[in-house]
Amino acid sequence: MGLHLTGPWIYAVYVLIPILMIIFGAWLATSPPKKPQLGAGYRTPMSLKNKDIWIFANKYSGKLFIVFGVIALIGSVLADIFLLRNDNEAGKVGTFGIILFGVQFLLILIIVILTETALRANFDKAGNRK
Repeated sequence: MGLHLTGPWIYAVYVLIPILMIIFGAWLATSPPKKPQLGAGYRTPMSLKNKDIWIFANKYSGKLFIVFGVIALIGSVLADIFLLRNDNEAGKVGTFGIILFGVQFLLILIIVILTETALRANFDKAGNRK
């Protein structure tokens, strides 16, 4: 008796990450934590240098999280409608889920890369605005 990745709950899992990305992004873009901290927000060595960089990084990445979350949500829903509903075989659904999670992780990695690029374009290594 093995683990079978079928049933209606699996479809909810596919959209959970994009929904969390949108919620997290909305929070960062509209009301990021007031000061650099290790407990919440967009945290990288560059974003923790000072308050100005911290606010910029959180608002910038928040907007990207919203955009990429919407893209991931639309992609997940479309995949569910056109691919998964037509073929409910457990192995294919599980394999697709792993691929989908990989794509969603890649989107988050792209957000980090784009945010770090924007930080370096707007601030010098010491943390001063260019």
